[in-house]
Amino acid sequence: MNASLPRSVQLPPAVGALAARLEQAGFGAWWVGESLHDALRGNAPRQWSLATEAPPDAIARLLPTAVPTRPNGLAFVVPSAAGPVDLAPLTGREGIAGDLLRRGFSVLAMAWRGATCSLEDPHGGSADLVQGRLHPVTTPRACLTQAPLRSLQAARLAAQHGYRLDSDLEAQMPAAWRESGNTVNPMDLRREVTGLLMSPRPSAGIDLLRRTRIDRWLGFGTDEDCARLLDGLPADPALRWAICLRGSSGGHRCLERLRVPAEFAARIRLLLRHHPVDETTKVRRRLSVRRLLDRVESRDIRLLFALREAEIQDLEGANKIREDLTRLRLALAREQDEAVLPLALGGAAVMNAIGSKTGPRIGQALAFLRQRVAEDPACNEPQSLLRCLAEWSAENPPPPPGEDAGA
Repeated sequence: MNASLPRSVQLPPAVGALAARLEQAGFGAWWVGESLHDALRGNAPRQWSLATEAPPDAIARLLPTAVPTRPNGLAFVVPSAAGPVDLAPLTGREGIAGDLLRRGFSVLAMAWRGATCSLEDPHGGSADLVQGRLHPVTTPRACLTQAPLRSLQAARLAAQHGYRLDSDLEAQMPAAWRESGNTVNPMDLRREVTGLLMSPRPSAGIDLLRRTRIDRWLGFGTDEDCARLLDGLPADPALRWAICLRGSSGGHRCLERLRVPAEFAARIRLLLRHHPVDETTKVRRRLSVRRLLDRVESRDIRLLFALREAEIQDLEGANKIREDLTRLRLALAREQDEAVLPLALGGAAVMNAIGSKTGPRIGQALAFLRQRVAEDPACNEPQSLLRCLAEWSAENPPPPPGEDAGA
């Protein structure tokens, strides 16, 4: 969290030119929304939003490329060299003050006017931003019932930026969601959940959804390790969705309810179908091993192993599962070898040569040998491969005890 706000923020020239054109015509224009919030935090905004005193007909006249996105000219999008700019005419007599009052949280209820280099901050958003506090501009109940999506937005902001919610705000979330969660647009809901899952620290948002039981409404699973796994595993979107939906009888309904695109949903379902990989794939049945290779891409097989290894971290009997995973890795490697060129050295000999039974390290060693044989097929005989392994092991020592070698 920044110790203080920057003294000034600046729109990119193309967006600033749009605001200046409106100002020159006598209509105030303000930079608003999460793009301003991100800039005030010192981050690069990913989108641009302006609010203006110009009525719809004036916008159409002054900005011929503006495209209406809501009926009656309530919102426009304007192409620019910096990307599309969302432009909303202010409604009612309250002007920019009324617009900010409807923005839910104080950290989002600020507006920057480039013409005067001034920040409108009637609800103390700058102080809350610096303190890492998520505070409603109205009462907590009114904030959440007026726009039910804000419960998910709060969880996403907690995950993305580490905001702490006011206790009263969190206390109101379960009842507010029960009353009006069904009215939220599915695509808006999916956008908030995806933003939460792909944030730097998803656990903060997931823990909030769990405490308020909104996770159950979404159809997420009940596994207690969900938050830990989300923070510790690769930021692959399908994997993160699968982590949340493990063990849930409503997981498939969740994907349908949130209208997750079909191709992406199919990848999530495939991960769920093959998890846990050591149980869904029978290492002693070649057909089962072959089926995994045929149906699941190599990147997702790696993710399945990474998920399972992280999942069993504190489980009783974890060593037995790790041995099963190692055997499965070897079986997969054998199938892949036979599809190209069989190695003259078996898995047991590789383990003895490198002095390790750790699945990821064996996989790395086998990958090295396959690459060496592909480059020089003549070296595919036991003694040559053992010499290659000795050189590889010397150049790639195992990690210290307790460190993960990677999937």
